[in-house]
Amino acid sequence: MNTIMTIFRGCSLPLELLVATLVYIKYLDYKKRKPQVSITIVSLIAVMFILSPVIFSGAAEKIENWNMLALSIVYSIVCYVILVVFIYVIADISIQDILYIANCSYLTQHLIHCANLEIAAFFRVTDNSYIEIACFAIGYVLCYFKVAPALISEKGYKKQSLQELGTTFGVIAVAISLSAVVKELSVENRVLYMSYTAYAMIFCFYALWVEADRKKKAELEEKLLLEQQCFIKYKEQYEMSQENINLINHKCHDLKHQIAALRHIEDKHARDEQIKELEKAVFIYDAMVHTGNEVLDTIMTEKSLYCERNGIVLACVADGQAVAGMNPVDIYTIFGNALDNALECVAKFEDKTKRTISVIVTERANMLLFQFENYYETLSGSGEKGFRSTKEQNGYHGFGLKSIEHTAEKYGGIMNVCTDNHIFLLQVMIPKIQPNRS
Repeated sequence: MNTIMTIFRGCSLPLELLVATLVYIKYLDYKKRKPQVSITIVSLIAVMFILSPVIFSGAAEKIENWNMLALSIVYSIVCYVILVVFIYVIADISIQDILYIANCSYLTQHLIHCANLEIAAFFRVTDNSYIEIACFAIGYVLCYFKVAPALISEKGYKKQSLQELGTTFGVIAVAISLSAVVKELSVENRVLYMSYTAYAMIFCFYALWVEADRKKKAELEEKLLLEQQCFIKYKEQYEMSQENINLINHKCHDLKHQIAALRHIEDKHARDEQIKELEKAVFIYDAMVHTGNEVLDTIMTEKSLYCERNGIVLACVADGQAVAGMNPVDIYTIFGNALDNALECVAKFEDKTKRTISVIVTERANMLLFQFENYYETLSGSGEKGFRSTKEQNGYHGFGLKSIEHTAEKYGGIMNVCTDNHIFLLQVMIPKIQPNRS
């Protein structure tokens, strides 16, 4: 037991930092780097574990009589730098995201460490081995289930500016300095010892609370922005409807004149040619979709007209009654964004066989399923099965997908996106909604 605790104490800082980092990364939607970086990762961990016993053993006193206070601070900074590099080699994320994760990990580790010191000093425990283990276990379990979800989610978190990151790092520096001072204090000076430790805990806790508050405010701002965009989308769809109506009215007016002109054409061949042209013109505007839901009919008809004019095949199998209980704005949001993205994708193809879009609306086991399927161009990093992201990839605009996901969650549903063999599949599943009879 003594040997284990000696190793634990000697390697506690890098070990706890590693655990905290892995906890936070667990909640982060990120792309893993190539397997070749595993050697670098192992090397970094080795360096962190080797440095710890050197610093916190009697050997440290032989290093040119360095002041342990300054040495502890330097060591903490070195561990922070190594931690940043460690996150970089395992996760393909921006430098700001890396620093955010590193700051949260360091704040969490230091808070738990100070809690251990505070408890041991309060109860005047000389051998706090069991307290260390208990604080370690309880602290990181709470971090996994409570702290990490409050700071990071699958949807991301508030992207911090360099100034905000610098402020957080300053808090970390103050906390580390206070803890370094504590190491130089005698435990017998109990009041002073506990005061320094408490201040360090307060600094860390406040910094984590600020980060959680920023994330919450960012989510509210995003929600408001999405709702505003949904309204704008609804307005655009309405304007498009008016344009289509005006276009059809104009075309009908032209057809009347063309039909009147036909009466004066005596040549049968010429008259037949004119009739064929009229049939083509009429066919383009015979793209009405009847699903049983007025709002859905309007959207699908608009998109069908666009597809007819641009050589795109839009196949729709939809039960309009299934969406009768949904808000019209939400229907516009899901179908408008999904179809706009799909149209943008297939419009890039010269091959007519790939200029196709499939739409399915059906009920399955008291669930509503909206499915949109289309071809997409080959991009680096795409084509993975189970792909799920709200970022801009494969020609799909991230904001449109976020709007769809937000709308699905509004009804207690989910959005799923996957790619396979150059086919993009978007699925939205929500619980069945009973129509409002009032």
